[in-house]
Amino acid sequence: MAGFFGKDVNLNFVHLIKIIAMKFQYISDSEGNTTAVVIPIDEWNEIKAKHKELTEAEEENELPAAARAILDERLATENKADFIPVEEAQKLLRQKYGL
Repeated sequence: MAGFFGKDVNLNFVHLIKIIAMKFQYISDSEGNTTAVVIPIDEWNEIKAKHKELTEAEEENELPAAARAILDERLATENKADFIPVEEAQKLLRQKYGL
């Protein structure tokens, strides 16, 4: 019997069960709105293996080598004394915005 996407219904059901079993983590803003979903990298790689268009989309969004070289050069010459650890930056932002 053909399923919603024209595939076997049983295969769609098995795929749905696998999706439900994944260990999703939801990220919410201060108002409780879900803003992102995080999945384990192994599960993401499994999804990409089944859906090649995702890998292609990732590659399209990568920074071109020339732009990366410019950024690497700038970072190499940047005054590292101005850099702060991410934890400290988060603390400052929380204090500034009352988070």
